[in-house]
Amino acid sequence: MKNVNDVVQTTGAAGRPTPEAASYKAADPISRELGNWQPRQTSADRAMLPEKARTEGRASDMVRNNGYARGAKQNQKDRVIGASYKLQLQPVYKLLGITAAVAAAWASEVEVAFHAYADDPDCWIDAQRKRTFSQLLREGVGTEFVQGECIYVRQWRPSPTGYATCFATVEPERVSNPGVTGLFQQQEQVLPNSNRLRAGVEVDKWGAPVALHIRTKHPADIGNVLQNMLGTWERVTVRNEFGWRQVIHLFEQEQADQTRGFSGMASTLQKLKMMDMQEDLELQLSQLSTAFAMYIKTPLGRQRAKEIMGADDEHAQQAFLQTCMEAQSAFYGSSGVNVNGVKLPVLFPDDEIDVIQPHNQSNNHEQFKEGLMRQNARGWGMSFEEASGDFSKTSYSSARAAMQMAWQYVLAKRASVPDKAATHMFRLWFDEAIVRGTIKPPPGVEYWPDNSTQMGQVFSWLTKCSWIGAGKIVIDDFKQAKANETALGTHQATLQDVLAENGTDMEQLLDSNVRTREMFEERGLPLPEYLGGTPRGVVDPAIAAADNAEAAKQD
Repeated sequence: MKNVNDVVQTTGAAGRPTPEAASYKAADPISRELGNWQPRQTSADRAMLPEKARTEGRASDMVRNNGYARGAKQNQKDRVIGASYKLQLQPVYKLLGITAAVAAAWASEVEVAFHAYADDPDCWIDAQRKRTFSQLLREGVGTEFVQGECIYVRQWRPSPTGYATCFATVEPERVSNPGVTGLFQQQEQVLPNSNRLRAGVEVDKWGAPVALHIRTKHPADIGNVLQNMLGTWERVTVRNEFGWRQVIHLFEQEQADQTRGFSGMASTLQKLKMMDMQEDLELQLSQLSTAFAMYIKTPLGRQRAKEIMGADDEHAQQAFLQTCMEAQSAFYGSSGVNVNGVKLPVLFPDDEIDVIQPHNQSNNHEQFKEGLMRQNARGWGMSFEEASGDFSKTSYSSARAAMQMAWQYVLAKRASVPDKAATHMFRLWFDEAIVRGTIKPPPGVEYWPDNSTQMGQVFSWLTKCSWIGAGKIVIDDFKQAKANETALGTHQATLQDVLAENGTDMEQLLDSNVRTREMFEERGLPLPEYLGGTPRGVVDPAIAAADNAEAAKQD
C-alpha cells in the first residue's frame, strides 16, 4: 500500500525519474509554495499535551497584560453567562405519568428552592464561600476560554441552610501525573490497576475518565518553592462509591481520544503578541519625538578625544571632555545673532542643528491592526465589533449579521460547557434535597422505585432542564420587538422561547405582571395597556356608559 508521503517515481524522456503529479495540488510534494511544509498527522494528545503548559502560560500572560485579550475573556463571560444563570426545570411529565400542570407547579417550587441556596450572597454553594452559583460558572467559562477546560470538584461542607453540597474550582495546571515534573510531566503511565494515566487523567480501557490526579497546591504558589515543585497529589474519583459524580471536567472535544482541553486563544497568540509589540514601539517613538524636539550634531566625539589626548590616559580624557563641554556652553550661551528678538546661535565649525519631526503612525498601521483584530476575533468566536469595541466601520445589516453569527457561537458554547456544569451541580443538590426531604417528588411520582435502573430513569426525568443566560445582543430594539411579535403571531416561536432569548424568565415575568395588576387595582388606578387596560385613544365602554347615564340624568 502506498504511503501518502511517498513520491511516486516515473521515467521521463531523458530516462531520469520524475515525480508523479499529485491528484490534489495541496498534496504536491515538490511545490515551490508547499514543498517545505510537511506537517505530521498526530493524535490530539500528541499534538497538544507537550505544548499545553507553554501555550496556556502565554495565553494567561496575554490576558493579564493585553487589553484586547482581557476584554475578550470578559466578553466571553458576559455573553455566555451574564449576570445570572437561571434554571428552567422541565420534568418529562409524559414519562412520569403526571399532567403538565402538576409538573409545572412542582418545577416552579424546585427552581425557587435551588436559587435560594445557589444564589445566596453568603455563597454556600462555593466551598470557599466566595462565589455564588452564577459566579462559579463565570469563572469556569473564563478558564475554559484561556486554558481550554474547567474543573469543578464536589465538596461536602455543612451550611446554615441545611445543605452540605458545594463545589470547588480546580486550576487545570494542578492536574498532572504524580511525581513527574518538567518536560516529562505529560507522559503516559500505566497504573497497577491496568488503567492509563495521561496528563493527570486516569482512564479505563474504553478511554472513559475514572479519576483525576490533582496537586494539593499549585506548583507556582506562594510558599516553599521546592515543596511546591515536588508537590503531593490526591486521586479524586469521577464518581463516589454511591455512583454520584464528584468531578465535573468539561472541555470541547475536537478529536477522538482527546484527554484534555486546549486553549481557545492558541491560534491567535502569535498575531496578538505581534500587534501588542507594534503598539508598544509606536508609543515609544511618539514619546521620543515629544520629549526631544532638537539636537546638535558635532564631528568631535569620544574616539577623537582619545586619539588626541592618548587612549590610556583616562584623567586626561575626562579633562579634555570637560573643557570641550565648558567651551561649547560658553560659546552657545554667549554668542549668537538676534533677529527681531529671535536669537540664532553661531555654531562651531561642522556643527549642525536638526529638528526632530513629530512621529506619525504609518498610513497602513490602522489597516494592519484591523486585519489582525479580525483574525483574532474570528479565532475567539466573536464579531470584529465585539472584540475591538469599534462599531464605526459597520452598517446596520453587517452588524446584525455579525451578532447573529456570534449568537450561534454562544448557544453552542453554552451547550458544551456551562449548561453541563450547571446541570450536574443542580442534580447533586437535588439528590441531597430529596434525601433530606426538603423537596418532595411531584404527586403521583415515586422517587425510589424498586430497582436502581428505574430510579436512575425517574431521576433523569425529574431533573431534565435548560438554562437562561445573558440575552441576545440586539442592534435595534424596536425592529427586534416587531420580529418577535411576527414570530409569535405566525407560531414560529413560543413566548418562552422569545423571552429566554432575551434573557428573561417567563414565569418571573408573568408573576410580576400579576402582582403589578393587583397593585394598580388596589389603588384604583387605570390599568396600563400591556396589563389589559384600554388602549390609548379608545374610550372604555364602561366609562362611556357611565358618562352617558350621567348626562341623561342631567337632561
